[in-house]
Amino acid sequence: MYRSGSGLFWEYWAEKKDCGSCPLRQKCLNETDKAGARKLQDSYFKTVVQEHISRRWEPEYREALKQRQIWCEGTFAAQKWGHNLTRLLRRGLEAAEDHCLLSAAALNLKRMIKHSV
Repeated sequence: MYRSGSGLFWEYWAEKKDCGSCPLRQKCLNETDKAGARKLQDSYFKTVVQEHISRRWEPEYREALKQRQIWCEGTFAAQKWGHNLTRLLRRGLEAAEDHCLLSAAALNLKRMIKHSV
């Protein structure tokens, strides 16, 4: 498993001895490649993404998407704008999780106060 800023990946490495004798070595590897072997990355979420793409024209999926736009996206926008969640990725996973939970609690308290008055 390999985690980067762009996602979570399965990482596969070829054996250095296999790549050393391969006639296609020049096409696969650079001269500056220090590992000396081919590396492949496959997204951990590949099957879920493919399922998501295959369902995008189903009526139930379209309805769920409309509901998400109505109920969730506004909340996300309010949290990003009002609770400083725009720079969340720079804080680390644990701090980001704490910040999101506190932001959600604050948003819920604001809504409770608004509806109780």
